[in-house]
Amino acid sequence: MSAAVSHPRLFALLLLSLGLATACVSDAPPTTRDTAAQTSTQTAEHTLVLMHGRPGEIPSEALTLALTSIKDGRCPTEVQCLWAGHATVNLQVSKAGLAPQTVTIGTPAPASMGFPGEASYEGYRIRLIRLEPWNTQDGPALSAYRATVGVSKL
Repeated sequence: MSAAVSHPRLFALLLLSLGLATACVSDAPPTTRDTAAQTSTQTAEHTLVLMHGRPGEIPSEALTLALTSIKDGRCPTEVQCLWAGHATVNLQVSKAGLAPQTVTIGTPAPASMGFPGEASYEGYRIRLIRLEPWNTQDGPALSAYRATVGVSKL
């Protein structure tokens, strides 16, 4: 077999391999139909940014959430830790006509650790999306924290 014949075959094989590899990976966004199907099965989530002394409201649900306390055990910014740590946020949640309740939510952690994650209140799921600022060795004052919370119907 001549070298001139084997190179085109090698080139064709290379092109075929690249074509198969790119066919398996797609960066295309989901189609409108795919997005509509996902949206119809998901519940809309309300996002609130809570600060101590400044409750957040979802008027359409007659729901109020207030940040009452934070326990920030996340690794301070000035320290190098093996684990990012965990923070918990206590919220006073109330809905018109129902008794208020304190719920505790937290930053992500392995379930085996037993730390609080999401909470529920009267048919709502409440989760912590973000907690700012990051912890420091002296610890930020409660008034400096902003807890971004997601609320959705169960």
